[in-house]
Order: sequence, then structure tokens, then C-alpha cells
Amino acid sequence: MITQFFIARNGLSAYQKMMYNVTNNLSNAQTPGFKQSRFELESMFPMILSEAEASQEENRRLLKKRGLELGTGVRIAGIMKDFSQGPMQITKNDMDWAIVGSGFFQMQLDSGRLAYTRAGNLNRNARGDVTDANNHRIYPYITAPDGTERVAVDQEGRVFAEVGGEDQPRLIGQVQLARFRNPQGLSSIGQNLYVSTVESGDPIEGVPGQNGIGTISQYTIETSNVDVIHEMTEMIIIQRAFDLLAKAIQASEAMLRSASGVAGNT
Repeated sequence: MITQFFIARNGLSAYQKMMYNVTNNLSNAQTPGFKQSRFELESMFPMILSEAEASQEENRRLLKKRGLELGTGVRIAGIMKDFSQGPMQITKNDMDWAIVGSGFFQMQLDSGRLAYTRAGNLNRNARGDVTDANNHRIYPYITAPDGTERVAVDQEGRVFAEVGGEDQPRLIGQVQLARFRNPQGLSSIGQNLYVSTVESGDPIEGVPGQNGIGTISQYTIETSNVDVIHEMTEMIIIQRAFDLLAKAIQASEAMLRSASGVAGNT
């Protein structure tokens, strides 16, 4: 009966972490470029209760039959990110750029390392550099000159500045996006940013619209791909499973107490 406590404990631990994940997804339902995640569960190694032998008539030798197996609970096998496209929201801000299709913006961290994001709510800082909300510069660098009234970007990522007093827009840079053979291997570091790992592989850089990389849409923000209704349903299912496991522990305790009483009376 002690085994029941460990099985229930494993389940409670897994479902508690799943609730954390659902809560995080719902918390980021309005975060630009956020990608929802889900937990992958797997059964734990079974306990063999007994093992029998059966004779095989063809060659008259003994073979071991499959034993009686008792499951020992569940555990979290991994966390999968859903990198599917989020809904597009039209804005009036010329620095809102969305990626339509696959790919990530490349942002340079303070350490010099490159990080990757789907969040295209960009800004221009005091020097005119194109940055994200945390002042990380887009890479390759794009800087608007003094007197820039508006920035324009086309689908292929060419960036132009409309400078006061000039008749024609000035080409000031080219957006280079990155894609990965295994984006599931990217590691999240917060602030809507990911960094590459051995599992994700090295980034494959390219011009928007070429080699399987998506295009750029200006005056657009890719919003979170969290399905709120699905997450709320998952929350209810997890809560019910958690409650049932808690009751299983209570039942196991009652059974153990009864068994102890029987043993004490013999």
C-alpha cells in the first residue's frame, strides 16, 4: 500500500507543474510573439509483480512469458513549444513589424551574443538604432539618420527612412532573419527571447522571402498564439485529475490504517 503513495505523489507533482505551465500560457495571452508550450507526459518504469514460464511446443524449450506489470506513475518527459503563427494585429506604428511565416528577428544582447524573437514591437532609441522593447539592437544593425520622420520596411526586409527635406526615401538597412532546423531546441531566456543550443542547431540566416524564411509585414504585430479556451479546458482537466489523486492518497491512508488495525488485533 505504500507504493500507492509514491504513485500518487508522482502524479501530483506532474499535474502541479502542468498547472504552472497553463497559468504561464494564460498570463502571456496578450504578449506579442509569445508561443504557448505544453507538457509531454510518459509512464514510469513498471514494477514486475511476478514472472511465469511457459513451454513452447515447437522446440521444447522454456521461454519466459511477459510478467505481470504494475505501473508506478507518471513523469514529465519534456516541454514542447508551439511555434505556429499567432494572429496578426494591425497597428498604426511604423515600428511594428511582423514575420509572416517562419523565422526569427536577430537581437544582440549586452554580452554580444545573438538572441532570437518573434516579437516585432520594435522601437528607435535616442541614437536612431532599431531595438526591441529592452533596447537590444536588431542584427545586422539598422540606424535611422537624424531627421527621420518615418521608417518603412518592405516584405523583403529592405528598410527605408523618410528624412525631412529629402524627396526620396533613403535605404538604411536590410533585415536578416534566422530560422532553425529544430526550433524546439531553442532555450528561452525571458523578454520574448531565445538562444540557440546544440539541440536547435546553428541559425540559418537569410533575406525575408527566400530559402523558406517568412516575409515582413509592417504596421502589424504577431500576437500570442495561446488558445485561451483550450488552456481553460486543460486547467479544468488538470484540477480534476489532481483532486482524484489527492483522494487516492486519502483512500490509501485509510486502507493502511485498517491494515494496521487488523495486524494489531492478531
